[in-house]
Amino acid sequence: MLAFWAYSIFGLLLSIAYVLLIRRSLQAWEALPTATTALSSTVPQVSVLVPGRNEADHLPESLAALLEQDYPADSYEVIFIDDHSTDDSLAVARHFDDPKLRIIELKDYLQPDAAIKAYKKKALQLGVQLAQHDLILTTDADCRVPPSWIRAMAGTLERQGWEAITGPVLGWRQHNTLQQFQSLDFAGMMLMTAAGLSHGQFTLGNGASLGFRRAAYEAVGGYQGNEQHASGDDVFLLRKIATHFPGQVGFLKNANAAVRTDMKPSWRGFLSQRLRWGTKNSHAASGWGATLALGVVFLLSWMILLTPLLTLWVGVPALVLFAVLLGAKMVSDRLLLGEATHFFQCRHLLHPFWLMEGMHTLYIAGVGLLSLVVRKYEWKGRRVE
Repeated sequence: MLAFWAYSIFGLLLSIAYVLLIRRSLQAWEALPTATTALSSTVPQVSVLVPGRNEADHLPESLAALLEQDYPADSYEVIFIDDHSTDDSLAVARHFDDPKLRIIELKDYLQPDAAIKAYKKKALQLGVQLAQHDLILTTDADCRVPPSWIRAMAGTLERQGWEAITGPVLGWRQHNTLQQFQSLDFAGMMLMTAAGLSHGQFTLGNGASLGFRRAAYEAVGGYQGNEQHASGDDVFLLRKIATHFPGQVGFLKNANAAVRTDMKPSWRGFLSQRLRWGTKNSHAASGWGATLALGVVFLLSWMILLTPLLTLWVGVPALVLFAVLLGAKMVSDRLLLGEATHFFQCRHLLHPFWLMEGMHTLYIAGVGLLSLVVRKYEWKGRRVE
């Protein structure tokens, strides 16, 4: 029984830490003012980078949304950087007859025998080099930006005087329970991203809605030092800028400026994506705050799953502990996700909450463990690590 009581105390401490983490994140979120989408006094000249590989199905929608922005046409350009696509991506992109669009093929700028792991970073690096303007925005070729996206991102960056900005990315078009869960998880991650940047304890972001000044990018050496990691272009760069320019990386808190992306329809695609994200977390986590946050939610999830098994040895006390651990996580998550879904106007994603909570606990425990041991995965026909 002594071992069980020690286990119980550890579990209770984890629960308290988790409750405090969520409470602090909610306070940081509530203190963050909602950003306007109005233009600043000056209209910044903007280059939008869109790296893509085998996105022929998404490009008609994604490029059309970028070329139809509510932003002065002579004040921005869109650069599509094709990453060795084997489908009709280039043909689709070339179908657009718009002077704002430039098309670049990554293969034309790489040595044939170049040993490369991080193709997306190379595509973005090339895009920055060839961009005509000093304010850079990035999004993904499988995403759709809202009409006010450039205006909101560039305007907020200028008004705040930040060196970098990241905006909300949300799921849409949910056709099954798995896609609903991913969309709910995305909404929660956006709140945590904003909170982490606000109180400076961890740096998160999403390359589907990212912006930075060329001078800041050059000051931190761009993606140098991270080319050995195929994923993580967004978090690595934001972490470097946040470290070099403390307090100068912010979050665009505006629901109308949220970029939309399709959620993975299958478990295989979902797990592959999250393992890819997980492999970068151990390298991209910034400071003790990120390590603590990731560790607390991972360990708490595993304790929730394992504690019911202890009833075989200690009986009712294990069930009581299980109820306390699960209750602490459920109440905290409901508060966090309730606020996130209210702000982003997607409260339907919460139902049924018990199912979403169960999937989240299993996902955090399982993918978290796999990401510690899996170092190679397949992405769009490439075997990377």
